Amino acid sequence: TQAGDELSVGAPNANITITQSVVDGNIVLTLTGNATKAEYQAVIDSITFKNTSENPTTDTRTITVTVNDGALDSAAASTSVTVVPVNDAPTAINNGTGISFTEGDAGTTLAGKVTIGDVDNDNLQSGKVTLVGTQTGDELSVGSPNANITVTSSVVDGNIVLTLTGNATKAEYQALIDSITFKNTSDNPTTNDRSITVTVNDGALNSAASSTAVT
Repeated sequence: TQAGDELSVGAPNANITITQSVVDGNIVLTLTGNATKAEYQAVIDSITFKNTSENPTTDTRTITVTVNDGALDSAAASTSVTVVPVNDAPTAINNGTGISFTEGDAGTTLAGKVTIGDVDNDNLQSGKVTLVGTQTGDELSVGSPNANITVTSSVVDGNIVLTLTGNATKAEYQALIDSITFKNTSDNPTTNDRSITVTVNDGALNSAASSTAVT
């Protein structure tokens, strides 16, 4: 038995009482009651294995079954269980607040505004930060570069885009994203709506985009 493993009975029977316990770290279902072979068979057939973890181990499990006629136990039947993990997309979540810039300021960062994560990968492979609604004089820059993450700036459909690439830890990507700074160099900046969207990628899947308002 591994973290997140569960055994349950899908088709209970009124003649068979089922008690669940953990013995030496293993889940044990004890079935008791005077019932026909067909009733026991149906209950056993309905026993279901699942794992609730978003990052389950692939360690080998087996399910053993014994039955008893009131005097003797059967030999144990053993069924192997293979767990196949599925890659979960990383996450980029806005904390619900935006950032504010005042003309003449040195700039304002995304620090504390976006939290990135990935339940089943220690590292991320890329990311994208986009200033949606880019206006004259707007700039995005990285305050804390990281040797493992290459940052490329471009303009796509009129919006500033920072593309992040490189195999680096979640903490490294988080620190770099926290350091991304917005400023406007104009002496007469517009107050048009802007937002900064962030996505990250684990090498296979993109996160949903987080969006931070800029005022």
